[in-house]
Amino acid sequence: MAQDESTGAGRTGMRRWQKVLLFGSLAVNLLIVGAVAGAILRGGPLGGPGPGARDGRGAEAPYTRAFTDAQRREIRRQLGRAFRQQGDKAAERDALAADYRKALALLRADTFEPERLTALIDRQSARGESRRQIGQEVLSAYIATMSPAERLAFADRLEDGIEQFMERRRRLRD
Repeated sequence: MAQDESTGAGRTGMRRWQKVLLFGSLAVNLLIVGAVAGAILRGGPLGGPGPGARDGRGAEAPYTRAFTDAQRREIRRQLGRAFRQQGDKAAERDALAADYRKALALLRADTFEPERLTALIDRQSARGESRRQIGQEVLSAYIATMSPAERLAFADRLEDGIEQFMERRRRLRD
């Protein structure tokens, strides 16, 4: 099908802004997952070598690693501010601990009630989704403030990280 350059008539597939939005959303999701996995594998928020650390490299996702150290520090500061604005951190921790205690009680009960455990996990997922959404907003806002040169450098580091990740996966499969 021929494409009319001026109107885009006859185009198939995604528009450029849709691709950018999809990439941004994926980047944020993977950044958050990578940050959490990296923190766990490094031994938690206090650092130190975790069980997944190899050769001084943590298992952070390429998105997280593509930021410079200064950028990661700034994003952490912004996330901290956003989470503090969300509400009472102590109450959130208490609710999280209470949910885990409930899960333990459900798992240890003589009569297992899977629907109650599912409902509990759904509540925990909703709480996590709320935090993920905040993280996505902070990350999107941060990337929006980057200059074109900073975004290009970020994209180059991201590409390198993805290639390294894929190479490690290939070596593990072989």
